Amino acid sequence: MHRIDVCKLACDAKFNRFHAAVLGWMFLILVLDGYDLAIAGIALPGIMKEMGVEATTMGAW
Repeated sequence: MHRIDVCKLACDAKFNRFHAAVLGWMFLILVLDGYDLAIAGIALPGIMKEMGVEATTMGAW
């Protein structure tokens, strides 16, 4: 069986276009993941006021 030294493989790897693409996609995913929470936090007070719901009841959803 052939053994691969993962630490040596990672240390010897050069940063290339593939790594940049993965890094870019991961950054975009993190931004979009946080975006929905930010929008919900901004919109929630208006929604609560419109529906006549108190803050204690809103958290029960």
